[in-house]
Amino acid sequence: MLAQIVRMVEDAQVSKANIQRVADRISNVFVPVVVSIALVTFVVWIILARVGGFTPAGSDGSFQDDFVFALLRCITVLVIACPCALGLATPTAVMVGTSVGIRNGILVKSGAALERAHRVTTVCFDKTGVANELIMSEDAAVVWRLLGSAERTSEHPVGHAMYEHAQKVLAAEDIPEAQNFHAIPGEGLVCTVGEKKISVGNRLRMRNYGCALTPQQDAAMQLWENEGKTVVCAAEEGRLLAIIAVSDQVKPESRAVIARLAQSGITTWLISGDNYRVAHAIGRVVGVKNVMGGVLPGEKSLKVKEIQEQGANVCFVGDGVNDAVALAQADIGISLAAGTDIANDAAQITLLKNDLRDVFAAIHLSSYVFRRIKLNFLWALGYNVIAIPLAAGVFYPLVGLALPPWLAALLEAMSTVVVVTSSILLNLYTKPKISLLGEGEHQRGEEVVLAEETA
Repeated sequence: MLAQIVRMVEDAQVSKANIQRVADRISNVFVPVVVSIALVTFVVWIILARVGGFTPAGSDGSFQDDFVFALLRCITVLVIACPCALGLATPTAVMVGTSVGIRNGILVKSGAALERAHRVTTVCFDKTGVANELIMSEDAAVVWRLLGSAERTSEHPVGHAMYEHAQKVLAAEDIPEAQNFHAIPGEGLVCTVGEKKISVGNRLRMRNYGCALTPQQDAAMQLWENEGKTVVCAAEEGRLLAIIAVSDQVKPESRAVIARLAQSGITTWLISGDNYRVAHAIGRVVGVKNVMGGVLPGEKSLKVKEIQEQGANVCFVGDGVNDAVALAQADIGISLAAGTDIANDAAQITLLKNDLRDVFAAIHLSSYVFRRIKLNFLWALGYNVIAIPLAAGVFYPLVGLALPPWLAALLEAMSTVVVVTSSILLNLYTKPKISLLGEGEHQRGEEVVLAEETA
């Protein structure tokens, strides 16, 4: 993992941000333009001296003295107008910025991502990105043995939590591995445990599995869903075994992060595969007003695209396998280091500390670095705008002073030092502090109700 992070940082430091390409285009025409200005400077001073009657100080009016003076002005222009500062304005800032990000738990994988992040106007959270710490209560060992087997190879956060809880309930008892495991996106899973065919999932999975819910069972599910709980059904051979209500423990920083994003003028969305009642209940808890519920895994990227088509620069935050396409579709994809490998590969930024406050910090760091890049460009361009006329002797007739080539070389070197120093000072960056709002609130237990109890 450490070697992978080091490789990503190295790739990010050598990758080009889009603004660097602008600098490259300027540099491509900079040299011929400067050479042209130098030649024009030489010709103009020769004409002024030989035709216009202008005599430089210390000259006896001979052609040799006029030629030397004009040549010195030409050389001074060439010496003072080196595009080094312009070329270093972006890569030095990106290199330091990515290092600063690592120190603050933010892995930025490319210079382009570091540049684009500050343009984000909308942040979309997958539900598991907002609340993915799950706690479950105890239930009958037979149910948990079947559930543990069924969810043993599941990559879904809820399934993984159920497997971990099954291990706790069954203690030292071995959980058999399920056979013929098949995950059904947007529904759940089917598998075989021993000789029993098991299906775990939502209402749609039960309906497609041929397992009908009674009005009492459906009412119990709706009640839990209105409280923001994720309801999972378990069935064996078409017979309902249990209804499991899993309530998420909202990460204590989620409400504070969303509030801080709102204060910065950034719109937030919650995109969840849970039904609308569950999604909106969680949205109310964390303070997200824009909620999409009942979104199938393959539809998340389409929802992100819809928001982009409205003119928004979208950042998507997710950590699951089903989030990979949405992470790639978004202008900026942010994953959690504890998430799946495919999600981390698809994301342009990874939060190493799994702290949602770093979502805002990543955007803030990008803005901070980009402002420094613009400052570097302003200095590099401003320096050349002032230095080239000074080196050409534009002010010589007024003040009688000409810039010698050695001083021009010193100024050119100092301009590069200023840009590099400006970028190095990015190391002084401090991550914005976000106070937790209501830490410990909204933590609910989970309930497991056997089918017989609701029949």
